[in-house]
Amino acid sequence: MSRDDFQKIPLELRQIPRWIVWKDEGGKGKIPHSAVTGRKVNITKKTAGCEFQLAEERLLRGGYSGLGFILNGDGIVAIDLDDCVSSGVIDAGAYGVLQTLGFGYVEYSPSGRGVHMWGRSETVSPGRRGKVNGVSVELYSDLRYITVTGDAVLTMEGDGLSVLPGYDTVLGLLRRSSALNNCKKQLATPRVEVNPAVSIFTQEIQEDQEQQVLQDIQEFQDIKVTQDSQAIGLTPEAEFDFPSSCHVRGVGQRHHLVFQLARWLKSRFQEPNEELLRTWVKAWHTRFLANIRTKNFDYTWAEFVNAWRSVRHPMGEVLDLAIGNPCPLEPWMEDHGLGPIVDQLLGLCLRLAHNSEDGVFFIASRPLAERLGYSHQTINTNLNLLVSYGYLMRTYKGHTGRASEYRIGLARVDPFVT
Repeated sequence: MSRDDFQKIPLELRQIPRWIVWKDEGGKGKIPHSAVTGRKVNITKKTAGCEFQLAEERLLRGGYSGLGFILNGDGIVAIDLDDCVSSGVIDAGAYGVLQTLGFGYVEYSPSGRGVHMWGRSETVSPGRRGKVNGVSVELYSDLRYITVTGDAVLTMEGDGLSVLPGYDTVLGLLRRSSALNNCKKQLATPRVEVNPAVSIFTQEIQEDQEQQVLQDIQEFQDIKVTQDSQAIGLTPEAEFDFPSSCHVRGVGQRHHLVFQLARWLKSRFQEPNEELLRTWVKAWHTRFLANIRTKNFDYTWAEFVNAWRSVRHPMGEVLDLAIGNPCPLEPWMEDHGLGPIVDQLLGLCLRLAHNSEDGVFFIASRPLAERLGYSHQTINTNLNLLVSYGYLMRTYKGHTGRASEYRIGLARVDPFVT
């Protein structure tokens, strides 16, 4: 954490003197320490925490892993979603939970594989954990400290914490989840053999109890399907899988990636209607809402409509045309001696450059590999080989979600001469 990260933590939290520092002690977990004394501390004691500035200075001096904030039942709540982040992207199930809660201040957990949300709720309950949308969810409001990183996914306007209108809903789902587990345990319990001569009435009671357990399980599953699908804003059977080139991984990417989304949907649907497109764009907006930041779907839809009209080439069309109609190699390229894959890549690269107004073209290894029938590692290796020998010039090295940028080289070079 840096001082810049600290400033992303809501001012309301920073003004409350309930801060500690913690150490990661491996198998022992994240052990809380007093920022005043530097020693281990019992966070249930009123004197355990201190002012934010003291904890900040203690952490920056070294020897500790991070900051933590103590919950004491005053209405501040924290939600911990585990193992729901991959390459900085929060998965769809976790987005559904965050949306149901109402989106407070959200930050990545210390591991980067989960997220924490902070907000307020009138409901104060003991710690509760379970599964919602297939996501591991923990709710806390008292007698607990929660790590704070300042690595914000979603910051809120103003200095205070937002009320989380869906806190009770998620709490109810976790309670039902716990009840479901108890029901399953009851069914798994061996049936008591009853001697008919002793009491047929006792056997009837046991059968009635088993039937009630089955009804409880069905009721929970019906409620879970309905509420979870409403949380995500989709029908239960709907599945939406977006390519990595449309994934929003940070603030400020929405405008560019809405255009990418329009290109991809144009390639996916030949004759789409507004209802179909709105459904997909709504799913995309919900999926990446924490990184989009702008909650209002109307803004995203307006940008998408404009992007749709601006798209000249659906995603993959330019690449498909180049693969189907490669250019003959230029004389200085013909005797490259680097194999048939390089021969194929050079032809399609020349076509891409020829079709580009300024000679610049883009290649993403995975889509190209799928079309040519190779692994993306093979494509990457051979593209790098072309750069090493001077047949290509890489003007921008791509990353996940953005293709690399190339130009055709000017002459073959010896990669072994520096």
